[in-house]
Amino acid sequence: MAATNPPRVVVPASGDTITMHFKDGAVYVNKDSTLAALTIKLPNAPYLGDTATFMSKSEITALTVLDGAGDPPDLTMPTELLAGDTSVFMYINRTIGWRWNL
Repeated sequence: MAATNPPRVVVPASGDTITMHFKDGAVYVNKDSTLAALTIKLPNAPYLGDTATFMSKSEITALTVLDGAGDPPDLTMPTELLAGDTSVFMYINRTIGWRWNL
């Protein structure tokens, strides 16, 4: 994702899925109250070194992160996000896939 793109601002409901796109500079959850559950789907068909940045104004108590195909990445991903936190994911290659906060 290009760092020059502005963040996409979303206001999801608990249980929603946010699908990230390559055109997003980042995704920002602009929700005042805590989200009990949220799923992030990382961009599909990434290039080597692509990054996906996810930020939240509110706490997310049950966070699920999926790759672009809708499958859980091989390594441990965050399972919650505190209010004001940012998570950065990087696509390494086909074998390694997406990695968190590199």
